Amino acid sequence: MIRPIEKGDLVVIREINAQSLGYDCSLEQTERQFFRCTSTLEHILLVYIDDISGAVQGYIHAQVYESLYSDTGLNILGLAVLPSHQGQGIGASLLKAVEQIAQKEGYHFIRLNSAESRLQAHLFYEKNGYHSDKMQKRFIKHI
Repeated sequence: MIRPIEKGDLVVIREINAQSLGYDCSLEQTERQFFRCTSTLEHILLVYIDDISGAVQGYIHAQVYESLYSDTGLNILGLAVLPSHQGQGIGASLLKAVEQIAQKEGYHFIRLNSAESRLQAHLFYEKNGYHSDKMQKRFIKHI
């Protein structure tokens, strides 16, 4: 079952971020960001729940992507599944859920960034109909 993320899911979301994405943030930071993201309609936060156990097994986070040079779309900021549940169609189901929202809302595309080293993720996205349209570097300045 796929449903919106709830506060009670955040302990597992934090663990998924650490195990699957390498982002070992505190629960407090995860909660703070959850409340910021859910205070606006620009963010889509969904979890995949096991139908039998009711346990969170994966999640997806997308945000409305608007610019002066393109149509409006969605930007996937995070898609992750617990390592023990990868390869079972959970990630594909989460992608499809976001794609359905995009179609319903009239968005024109879904985009995402994936680190150059994440070759398995690239194969997964290609298998699900996504294609790489450019290579780029990310620049960041901490403030």
